[in-house]
Amino acid sequence: MIFITFLSGLICFNSFIYCVRHDVHEMMYMKFDGAPACFRRLNGTHQFGCSSPRGGSYGVVHFIRSELNLTDFLRHAVAGPYAIILTPALFRNDVIHSLIDSGKVSGIILNTALIPDIDLIPESFSPDDVCPNRYSGLDKTCPVQWNPTANRFLLNDWPLPIFLVKNLEHYNAISDCHDKFNPPLDESQLSRPLCSLHLKSHMFAAVNSETCLRRINFYGVNAAKYCDPLGGENVVLPVLPWTESGSRNVILVGARLDTLSIFDGVAPGAMSAVTGLVTLITTSSIFHRMLSTNEIQ
Repeated sequence: MIFITFLSGLICFNSFIYCVRHDVHEMMYMKFDGAPACFRRLNGTHQFGCSSPRGGSYGVVHFIRSELNLTDFLRHAVAGPYAIILTPALFRNDVIHSLIDSGKVSGIILNTALIPDIDLIPESFSPDDVCPNRYSGLDKTCPVQWNPTANRFLLNDWPLPIFLVKNLEHYNAISDCHDKFNPPLDESQLSRPLCSLHLKSHMFAAVNSETCLRRINFYGVNAAKYCDPLGGENVVLPVLPWTESGSRNVILVGARLDTLSIFDGVAPGAMSAVTGLVTLITTSSIFHRMLSTNEIQ
């Protein structure tokens, strides 16, 4: 949930006995529904992903559109904490770590509303590991980094909320508010009202999967709200019928059906599973046609 704060006041138009009242909250805040948030995940040993404090995080709006903007912010920003708007090209681990280490940032917003501006798009991006699911294998090693552009973003436990803004109207509202109240980035920000964002994406799940499940069982709370297990389905189809007796050599050919995502409900990598899935279906169809009726029986 994102709120944008406008510095306005209470307006009451009084003409004789006629008065129209506008709530201060409605005049100062604009609520953005549907802004996807980076959420927290758990495994058997760790927590990773993103979360805000329970009451949310407040930050002065500031746009970083280039490396020069980043350097200028780290040197001159004094009115923090700030909510930083980043372009996809700057949505990198090193940039985010430098912002967090500065102690001046309370939240980050990834802006994709201006895409397809080619200058804003990174050449490659993968939030997964260079060897996805390496710790689920037998030897738990990574001899071949088959996902070389990965930045391991989702394997970090980020200590602040991170949101995605892809709606152009929402982006324009934030940009207009920033341009009206916040420049320049200097000590004058300490003595004037500023446009701010309230970012709220608190995650109750913590520590690891075992601890989280133990807590919900102990307190009797709703698991779907506090510690919702991630699950899926495997679709298995044999070319030849299964038999209860006898043995034969089996070759398993598999393809993934899902994708990994940073933000809730947003899966830009979903289409990447299509190539492998179509290849698997085509291969299965060819094998089936090659088998004679006697072989199938």
